[in-house]
Amino acid sequence: MNLTVKLSGGLGNQMTQYALALALAKRHSCTVCLDTSFFLEPDTGYCRIVSLNHFNIRSDFAFSPHLTRFSIGWKARLAHLCRRVMYRYGGWIDVREQGYRYDPSIGAELQPGLCYYFDGYWQSERYFAHLKDDLRRDFTPRQPSPELERQMNLIRASKCSVAIHVRRGDYVSNLAATAVHGVMTPEYYFEAVEMINNSFPDAHYFVFSDDLDWCRAHLQMDRVHFVSGNQNFEDLILMSKCHHFIIANSTFSWWAAWLGELPESLVICPKKWHTTIESDIQPERWLKI
Repeated sequence: MNLTVKLSGGLGNQMTQYALALALAKRHSCTVCLDTSFFLEPDTGYCRIVSLNHFNIRSDFAFSPHLTRFSIGWKARLAHLCRRVMYRYGGWIDVREQGYRYDPSIGAELQPGLCYYFDGYWQSERYFAHLKDDLRRDFTPRQPSPELERQMNLIRASKCSVAIHVRRGDYVSNLAATAVHGVMTPEYYFEAVEMINNSFPDAHYFVFSDDLDWCRAHLQMDRVHFVSGNQNFEDLILMSKCHHFIIANSTFSWWAAWLGELPESLVICPKKWHTTIESDIQPERWLKI
């Protein structure tokens, strides 16, 4: 049995796709390959790159002896072309995500000897919640820099650290992304901060964003630190070290909260994740406002 999961989107999406691949590998006791051919397609304005290589993902798992292991230059294009030819002649079964809710049939009944290709976002923890310890291990930085260590120590020194993530970037500049996701307002963040302060009056806030200038102008509050100078995966790691979380409607901060949350953690998330799409991405235990 050959299984392949398509990687696409930004870091948060890639992490979710990796999590599904890991769940499939463990469920069926087989190797699963990650197809990176999406990142060779013409730029759509999102400027996405493969980012999982910054983490300690399993190399034998991600780079299995499989057609799509060729992920650079003409080899990736050739692999992508060969896969399309195999689809046409019945060599592969294409498993596409239908909607954005958990589907218990995904990967449940697979026939030995066949090849399956999984194409989707798989944004529900129910696909991989049982692998939380494995994913916490896999999503650690491969080579943490001294500066990352310094900032982690700064967060650890806080008795009650709260990560705030503000996603703007393409949610503002790309009309298609704006139509699907919308942008969280300052009112959302101030309401969440008030809820945190009511329970944890000594909370210290760490703000992460792709638009810190906007955050400094619109999110002035007490005991706040605007985190800067990091790569995106480093911001995600730093967020996950906080005690509590106020996240955007973004899989990026979703993963930071999901990896970092403890039984006593408070995770506040948007009630409406997409403007028009129904999903169950927010776990029931998270507070939705």
